[in-house]
Amino acid sequence: MSANVLGRPDIGPAWVSYNFAVLRVVPHVHIGAFAPVGVVLHARTAEFLGIRVVTDVAGLAQRAAGVDIALLLR
Repeated sequence: MSANVLGRPDIGPAWVSYNFAVLRVVPHVHIGAFAPVGVVLHARTAEFLGIRVVTDVAGLAQRAAGVDIALLLR
């Protein structure tokens, strides 16, 4: 087994190509305000697809004040 520049064993490619999308709530379209509430991550070469979303009612209310939280959770 070969070693990389840092002297660690070389276990293959260190880089993984990925795409992501940020999920945003847009409570006030007319002023362009938005709040990020999640992310979708896809790495084809690593066969990975994952999503993380804020589902905590208090967290959503803090990020997007004045938005119908029940509607967002649906």
